[in-house]
Amino acid sequence: MLSIEKQIVYLISCASVIEVQELVLLYEADGRSGQYIRNVLARLKKMGYIESVERSRYRITEVGDSFVRSFNQKPELSAKEWDRKWQLVMFEFPDSMRKYRQMLVSHLRILGFGRLYDSVYISPWDHSDNLKQYVTENKLEPYLTIAAGCAIPDIVSSEQTGGIWPLDEINRMYMEKEEGFLADFLSRAERPSADDRETFLLFLEIGNVISEMGLIDPVLPPCLLPGYWRGNEILGKMFACMRRLGSALPPDSVYRKYVRL
Repeated sequence: MLSIEKQIVYLISCASVIEVQELVLLYEADGRSGQYIRNVLARLKKMGYIESVERSRYRITEVGDSFVRSFNQKPELSAKEWDRKWQLVMFEFPDSMRKYRQMLVSHLRILGFGRLYDSVYISPWDHSDNLKQYVTENKLEPYLTIAAGCAIPDIVSSEQTGGIWPLDEINRMYMEKEEGFLADFLSRAERPSADDRETFLLFLEIGNVISEMGLIDPVLPPCLLPGYWRGNEILGKMFACMRRLGSALPPDSVYRKYVRL
């Protein structure tokens, strides 16, 4: 899922029902055309994340709401104490279902799973609820096995995780965001603005970057991260900035309903 798609799912989840024109006006100010937003909405509807209430009005589905909850919980995992148990997902698809295999791997990577072997993916966190829903919706029960609470003695520190997750590359991307994006963004975000729309667009902008990194960061326990890792620190700066922007919107702002602090 693209970060803009995930962002729109989040916005719709914050409102009971949302008008297409409301999203169009919001994103046109951010440089995206109305047709582009309508195409995104059509894709999200086809994927089952949103549904039409009536013409040009959408609401979140149970699938979409579950996705938002699982993704919002992902950054909180780093603060949890790891019990040193693993969740394993093992699968085997016939060649005719290659598309479903690719979709499953993509979903697992978004959740934070890493490739242990060709068709075996692992995570230090238990994602059973999300996985069961995904498997049921896509009718994949015959093709995979999910096991939680597994011990993998050979993976106990950061020395073993580098071959499972691309931590060097992800850390480099975090540092590039800090040097290239965050420095400029913080200077813009710290300038006071009386325009709620401008403040909310900044809120969306930093949220989009957080979403982008959230799609690739596995959010591993500290003991599995290398000593040079700066992802948690940089992500913390982004979240702090996002909270400040959200808090700057007055309670009666039309955009406040899209802010969850």
